[in-house]
Amino acid sequence: MQMDWQQKELQKYNEIKEETTIQKLKRKITSNPFVPLGFLGTVYMMGRMIRLNRRGDKLGFIQAQRYRIALSFFTIGCATIGYYYDHQDRLESDFKIKFNKE
Repeated sequence: MQMDWQQKELQKYNEIKEETTIQKLKRKITSNPFVPLGFLGTVYMMGRMIRLNRRGDKLGFIQAQRYRIALSFFTIGCATIGYYYDHQDRLESDFKIKFNKE
């Protein structure tokens, strides 16, 4: 029983190890699609802030800064929620592997 569990863990590790960078990126994006969107929104607002600051538009700059902060919180929240759900799925799958429950 113990050997079977160890073999399954080793097989899972080898599957992860053989994954390329592009495959890993695709897997991460499909598992939590809102994080890249929040990241892109934050970067866009940062660029907008720089542009507005160069123009001298103080009101627009402050508004863009508020949006950037909101998007940063959105990204962090999505990452946290995605990590929690991914961790729960891993715990359930590990439980099924250890105790051979289907």
